[in-house]
Amino acid sequence: MPLEGCHAYLPTRETILNGKYPLTRALNIYVDRAPGKPLPPLAQEFLSFVLSQNGQTLVASYGSVQVPADQLAAQRARLELP
Repeated sequence: MPLEGCHAYLPTRETILNGKYPLTRALNIYVDRAPGKPLPPLAQEFLSFVLSQNGQTLVASYGSVQVPADQLAAQRARLELP
């Protein structure tokens, strides 16, 4: 028996990003950085790659949704990455 007013959404990139498809989760990466100190070189290199176009292409190749461009830019700026 269908529920009135309920909608089903396929897990497409669009429905994931706009929040209509509810079964999603974010991947958070935490780095231990002292306030006012630079990132450790290895952590900076890793985050720089993950937030780069090449890193995001790799993410997509595994079937995950890439981080939207505006969020990538914000995170790169926040971490002071080139």
